[in-house]
Amino acid sequence: MSIISVFLWAVWQLIFYLAIYKRDTVYSGFGAANDDSNYTRMGKKQYIFTFLAEAFVIMGFLAYFVAVSSEYVNLMNAPHEAEKKREEDEAKAK
Repeated sequence: MSIISVFLWAVWQLIFYLAIYKRDTVYSGFGAANDDSNYTRMGKKQYIFTFLAEAFVIMGFLAYFVAVSSEYVNLMNAPHEAEKKREEDEAKAK
C-alpha cells in the first residue's frame, strides 16, 4: 500500500509540474513568503529529477523491506507448517 502511495504521489507531482505549473523556477520551503532565506529556488527539470529520484529510492527501500519481512514470516512459520503437515499425514495414515 505504501509503495502504491509513493508511486501515486510521484505521478501527481509529474502531472502538476509538467502540465499545470507554468513557471520555469520552482520554489520550495516554508515560512514567510517575503523572506527569501526560507525558500530554495530550483529549475523545473532539476526539481522533477530530484523528486523522481527520491520516489524511486523510497519505493526501492519499501520493496526491499516487504521482501525481507515476507521471507522472515515464511522462515518463522516453517517449523509450525512442517509440524501441521506431519500431523495431517499421520491422521491420513490411520
